[in-house]
Amino acid sequence: MQPWLKRALFAALATLAIWLLVIAYWRTNMHMPSTIDVATYLVIMPLTLLLSIYIIKRAGNGLLALTTKTENQTVNTNENAATLKAQAEEEAARSWTALITTSAIHTRFGTTASDIIDAIKNKKTKFELDTQLTDTNGYPVLSGRIEDLETDDAVAHFKQFINSQALPEQPWHTEDLRTITLAHNVCQDLSQALLSNPNLNKLIVKIDNTTPKANIPNIYLTSILPSSWTEQQKQQVQLWLLNILSTQGLPSNNVISHPLNASNPDDPLLLIDSINVEINQQPTQGLHIIIASHSLIGDQSNLANNTTHRIPGEAAAGLILTDPKWAETLALSSPVKIHRIAQLNREKSADEAGKINPETLIKTIENAIAIANIDQAAVKTITADSDDRPTRIGELYEAINTSTTDIEPTENCFQIAYHCGETGSVSTLLAVISAADQVQKNEQAALCLCNNDSLKRSAIVINIT
Repeated sequence: MQPWLKRALFAALATLAIWLLVIAYWRTNMHMPSTIDVATYLVIMPLTLLLSIYIIKRAGNGLLALTTKTENQTVNTNENAATLKAQAEEEAARSWTALITTSAIHTRFGTTASDIIDAIKNKKTKFELDTQLTDTNGYPVLSGRIEDLETDDAVAHFKQFINSQALPEQPWHTEDLRTITLAHNVCQDLSQALLSNPNLNKLIVKIDNTTPKANIPNIYLTSILPSSWTEQQKQQVQLWLLNILSTQGLPSNNVISHPLNASNPDDPLLLIDSINVEINQQPTQGLHIIIASHSLIGDQSNLANNTTHRIPGEAAAGLILTDPKWAETLALSSPVKIHRIAQLNREKSADEAGKINPETLIKTIENAIAIANIDQAAVKTITADSDDRPTRIGELYEAINTSTTDIEPTENCFQIAYHCGETGSVSTLLAVISAADQVQKNEQAALCLCNNDSLKRSAIVINIT
């Protein structure tokens, strides 16, 4: 029924009801109504009633609308306040930093980041034919082999540990054993660096390995190992590295496998960023060790990667992150700070045919510089995990020329995989450590970029504290 028809019917019924009541009253009292009575009770009274109902209804609707508006304003105010609070918290979180205190690497150039940078600067990164590594036709291939890498002792120690723990035997190829050896070497270097800290040693000597140690930092280990490995292989190497840290002299109750390790991380920058968040949310945790190791110097890896035409390499890298509290307690020398990550995904794979658009990498660089709250001119060094593919080199150089004004890509940009060979995720961690090394030496900000992946583009700023 139409609204106007409803209103008309209601008015007619109300008027009829009044008339019936008034007439019934007159008849009961045998009253002869005058003209004034008829006008008052049969005309004015119904009109007054209907007008009163109309006014009351309008007033009620107005009051309801006002109440609803007030409630909506209150809800909107609360929502706006919550949004502003969330934005403020997010903005504060984007400014969080973590401290890089110690690092260790093993590459074909040596065991320090300076060895890599110096080799690149002096153009001493030429790859040689590897007579021990051949292609499908039996011809030697170029490789980034570490010539003096001795695997016997580390592999024997690893197998002894596996047997002592009654762990199931796994298939290990030549390149896997070289990966294990490199991880062992870096792990030892990092543990020795910690134990050489006199302040940490003072805390350790006061306790034994079975006493809870609230007065020394927990030491969390996360390892980044080849993605081709099985879950059991990764777990066994992780347990072995934890054992190395403990047997070197660090208290076993405080040497812990980081929960993030269970997710098999393969992106060093994302892992560092996650630990950065954790450090700032719980700032008294301790020290975080990240170790990445990968070797492609072996027949299995070489044949599997032969179709990519990339130069196989091998390397390991490790660093230690902490918060200002423990850095001060242990009097760690010259730590540098690493900011939050900026990361975007390309719409089109960089491996597809056609010209590579650098816009995603450019935007990522701009975001990283904005997060660090510095001017782009403050960045004096760039490191990248880029390899020798023209698509990656072209994208990198174009992005640097667009985003920075004082950096010459051929002189101040150091491409790790390009010079070390293919080493998986290790090249990213090497890029971070190389950038941190340049920050310590030059006391100027550095930018670490990742564009080896087909889609993902990452950037992070490292600066002096």
